[in-house]
Amino acid sequence: MLSIKQFFRRIWVFIKLHKISVLAVSAALIVSLSYFLIFYLRDNSFIIPSLSLKKKVVAEEKVRAPLSGIFITKDKAKKRPLAIVVENHPEARPQSGLDKASLVFETYAEGGITRLLAVFQENEANEIGPVRSARTAFDHWANEFKAVYGHVGGGEAALNLIDELHLLDLNQFYNGNSYWRDESRYAPHNVYTTTAKIRAGGLARGYSKETDIESFKFKDDLEKSKRPESFEFTVPFSGPTYNIKYIYDKETNSFLRYLAGSPHRDKITGKNLKAKNVIVMYAGVLEGSGGTDTQVQVVGSGEAEFYIDGEKILGTWEKATSASRTKFLDANGVEIVLNAGTTWIEVEKE
Repeated sequence: MLSIKQFFRRIWVFIKLHKISVLAVSAALIVSLSYFLIFYLRDNSFIIPSLSLKKKVVAEEKVRAPLSGIFITKDKAKKRPLAIVVENHPEARPQSGLDKASLVFETYAEGGITRLLAVFQENEANEIGPVRSARTAFDHWANEFKAVYGHVGGGEAALNLIDELHLLDLNQFYNGNSYWRDESRYAPHNVYTTTAKIRAGGLARGYSKETDIESFKFKDDLEKSKRPESFEFTVPFSGPTYNIKYIYDKETNSFLRYLAGSPHRDKITGKNLKAKNVIVMYAGVLEGSGGTDTQVQVVGSGEAEFYIDGEKILGTWEKATSASRTKFLDANGVEIVLNAGTTWIEVEKE
């Protein structure tokens, strides 16, 4: 009987005499084992964690953006909104960046001229404008969203209110690096900015880049088979130059926006602006001396109309204080549930 020492000596002699064959067999065994581990165990969900050759990719949890209802990451949902005053004078058209806004407010600025406040959160815009002066209604809306407030000067009442409310102000008069003038347009219709410039300007002034915002309520779109074939309505404002029409598009379940009888298009993309929801709210209006610096009373309450899924719903709006989020309620006092996407809020005289 062979001793253990003799046994291993014979094996060693065998390997030396047949080393090429031994190497070939060993290589074949290693390859076979590798294929077994990679394919069989993987396909049969039998990989021991320490042997796993693929890392599991965990999808980041998505939540609804508080202002638009679009599904975004939690980090984006915490981004501080930007509220930027955009001009609507005929010489300011077409405007840039409104298609990237979460919310757009439109109301009177002076002498029957309307102006816009575009509120951005989840989307970035590489050109926004023309940017114009502040009004008191815009001050209150910027306040309710805790937004960095972009504008070019403002009426006396609006500037005083900015100080009184301690808004996160980014007036172009004192923050020129956050804006530029487009030399191809005449002043004062030529001041522009971007979301990146406004965010950077806010950070430079010490405004934090994140905040908590009370969310609107959102739902999924109405299924296509239940949508109406057509629907349209107008918001007359102050005559043909500022007359607004919305035409419902069943395919996208949105309202195409028309301004002064023509499609209202974005300056950069050339595409027709559209809204997933349109809200018409009625408010008191105080005219300044000579029709300048119109002050729309957006703190309080009043009647409202909601256009969602190609239908009209009657209700009310209420805003208890400047810092309170505006609530939109149906006839039973229940908060309106919006479709995810951009909402346009048109504020007319009551």
